[in-house]
Amino acid sequence: MELLDSLVIAAVPKASKVPKYGGTLYTLKPEEKDCQFCGVFSCKSHVQLSFAQASLLDDSDGLL
Repeated sequence: MELLDSLVIAAVPKASKVPKYGGTLYTLKPEEKDCQFCGVFSCKSHVQLSFAQASLLDDSDGLL
């Protein structure tokens, strides 16, 4: 989880972290729900990186 956290913060240094739903949500405006752009959640056998509005992301390398 720490590696994903550092990658998100490196990509978006102005992001704030909000603990929620058993994980961490990343947002540019903590007071506005619509500004959450991704979240990191630790599960039993894996770590999940979730994106808000993921279908709008440019994925030209097909990684997502």
